[in-house]
Amino acid sequence: MMFQVKQFYELTLEELNAIYIARSQVFTVGQQLTVQEPDLVDRHAVHVFHADSNGTVLAYLRLIHLETLTDSHYPQVTAAYAISRVAVVPEARGRGLGRKILERALEWVSAETKAEKVLIDAQSYLKDTYYAPARFVQVGEEFEEVGLPHVKMILEVPRP
Repeated sequence: MMFQVKQFYELTLEELNAIYIARSQVFTVGQQLTVQEPDLVDRHAVHVFHADSNGTVLAYLRLIHLETLTDSHYPQVTAAYAISRVAVVPEARGRGLGRKILERALEWVSAETKAEKVLIDAQSYLKDTYYAPARFVQVGEEFEEVGLPHVKMILEVPRP
């Protein structure tokens, strides 16, 4: 299974469109969220995705370098990345794509960056079944973001 990892400027227009369709399917239609989608953070993010042979994006997440990103709701944190917009389209669920894309993203952070930690504001219902098995640890209490319960989680980046 092939996962692509690209900076914004490396994405083709077809890939970018397919990414936005997948995110809209999951967040705007599926979860009925009214957040800005897409947003300006996309220009600074690393995009990790898996598409089928027709170019339809089935799984997606983005990585945000918190040390360099400014002018957003993400905090500036030294030697850290954040994961956001984790999405698996409904017709592709149950195939392990969510777990595999998270693994691929964490491999990229470990191999290609000097980051010491990865942060996520995770939807609460995923903390024990999705993020904890990947070694993320909850820090702090549950809070509401975009109308849904979330928890802050952190992963210390493993180094060889």
